[in-house]
Amino acid sequence: MRRLSPMILALLLIPAARLDAALPTVDELTGKMTTAALERKTYSADMKLTIPPTGGLSVTSSGKITGKNVTRDGKVVRKIHTLVESAIRVPGGQQVTIRSKLVTNGEVTWIESRNPLKPQVRVVKHKTEKLAAQGMQPGQDPVREMEAFKEMYSLKVVEEDEFDGVKVYVLEGDFRDEYLEKHPTAVTARKLRKRIRIYVGQDDMFTRKVKAYDEDGSESLIREFTNVKFNKPVDDALFEYTPPKGAKVQDLSK
Repeated sequence: MRRLSPMILALLLIPAARLDAALPTVDELTGKMTTAALERKTYSADMKLTIPPTGGLSVTSSGKITGKNVTRDGKVVRKIHTLVESAIRVPGGQQVTIRSKLVTNGEVTWIESRNPLKPQVRVVKHKTEKLAAQGMQPGQDPVREMEAFKEMYSLKVVEEDEFDGVKVYVLEGDFRDEYLEKHPTAVTARKLRKRIRIYVGQDDMFTRKVKAYDEDGSESLIREFTNVKFNKPVDDALFEYTPPKGAKVQDLSK
């Protein structure tokens, strides 16, 4: 068999090397996300969250999210408005549809929920910073969310793909054992979300999709943002909120 010269071998390896180099590291991607987030003034998207049946419970949510970033005292403040309808199926097959609204002006966050089984509207008032730190705020700072993912999972950019007509980078990672050592209460999160895949837009650095897998490798959570638009006019009235008359209000902002 004729042996290939070292020069020919090197030429054959060049395309593969360039392909690998095209994928950014997680830190490089996070840096680009930081720049993109600072340049983004407004955004809107259709949102969908699916939690496949687990122990007889399943959730399918869909709605709309609108956000606006403003600079206040040298800091970026994120105003958010979401409307979501969630179909929740409980063990036994019973299903209830809950409608919820989240409104934040960057300092205070209101979450309103309407449950047909309970006639009174429930409203909870939160301190936005505290809520975002718990990772519970839809549309929260994408960089903060990615940093939280990096702490929890051994992330790596593994491939390029396409989602909703947009080219994306795909990150994958397994739950870190050291995270569980620092946060023992995360044992349930590890069981339900042992592995994660994150889809980030290559041009806008906006997280379009997140998929989590449980210990058995089954999908346990799917979150999607589609029909994403940036820097379009947004009505500031969306980020103002007054609890409806007769609502039960719980104040957790103090």
